Amino acid sequence: MIPCLKLVLYKRMGFNLAKFTEKNVRWECINTLKNFIDPHKNLDDEVLYDLLSRFKDKYGLYLLFDCLKYLKIMKRSQFAKISCFHDVMERNNKPAIKL
Repeated sequence: MIPCLKLVLYKRMGFNLAKFTEKNVRWECINTLKNFIDPHKNLDDEVLYDLLSRFKDKYGLYLLFDCLKYLKIMKRSQFAKISCFHDVMERNNKPAIKL
């Protein structure tokens, strides 16, 4: 079974029908971000950093930014802020080189 496809059952004109629906990753990301952002009143730097640290491995930096832009939470000019947070996280997660 393909994990991203779901079987939907429904009735139409007296017949039992079934169809596959694809679970789009972008819409999943948008719904996840909505659920994450709803309890917060505004998206300050701390919330944005927490959002990136939780979801960057699952969705990636560019998909997260695209979804935030779609939700009209961020603008294209603010991509530098997200990129800077991402760079800081990457530097903190790399192990130190031992000689």
